[in-house]
Amino acid sequence: MVTANDIDIEPRLTYDLLTSTEMFAIDKYSGKMSLTGKLDHETRTSHNVTVMVGNWDLFVTVILLCTGIDITNVKVTSAIPQSVK
Repeated sequence: MVTANDIDIEPRLTYDLLTSTEMFAIDKYSGKMSLTGKLDHETRTSHNVTVMVGNWDLFVTVILLCTGIDITNVKVTSAIPQSVK
């Protein structure tokens, strides 16, 4: 989630994605980001997403680096004890 604060109450801050992407979405009023597509680590290991937040007069942009891991290549070990006494 991207969050911002403004000491003025009005106009309300809004969030927008400046990066043209079909992989991510952002809620205009809460800043909550979500995936809208499937990420493929084999094709692309990271994504730069530019977010703009502001009101009608002032705004700021931030570049988020979104990375993931390839879970198909991760060795999973059991966290459950073999015997419990």
